Amino acid sequence: INSCIDLTLLHTTAKKLPNVSFVLIGPLTGLSAADLKKTSNIHYLGIKANEELHHYLRAFDIAMLPYQYTANSENCLVPQIFEYMNADKPIIATKYDESLDNYSICITMIKDAKEFTEAITFLMDKTDRLSMELAYYKILKKKSWDGIADKMKSILKSYAK
Repeated sequence: INSCIDLTLLHTTAKKLPNVSFVLIGPLTGLSAADLKKTSNIHYLGIKANEELHHYLRAFDIAMLPYQYTANSENCLVPQIFEYMNADKPIIATKYDESLDNYSICITMIKDAKEFTEAITFLMDKTDRLSMELAYYKILKKKSWDGIADKMKSILKSYAK
């Protein structure tokens, strides 16, 4: 958890949804726990062992990526997107550039606290799990090592002719 996170967005949304818990896990870089804990429904759990993380992820209703654009944002974002897809969690992410357009079919993109609040409320009530899981499967299949190897084979075959 570092300067990529949009604290204003997180705090504003948490205030609008006092009955929703926002749980953050991981090391802090350039931030303090006090920076995160501005409302009673934001919970910073600290660093957890890798073996424990899947238990926490299973308990989440929605995965959130409330990042602001920085030079490191995309490096933070893309690996987490795949983790959350693999866990079959609905994902909400801030849209700060066109790099996420490839995932917009299965990720709810938001620009501000109003959209973040609406997205959380909608996904808590009306997530179409089957469509979401199918979209995730298609993306993850392309991004898997097998998918990448198949694409490389196809490219090599086209040059071998």
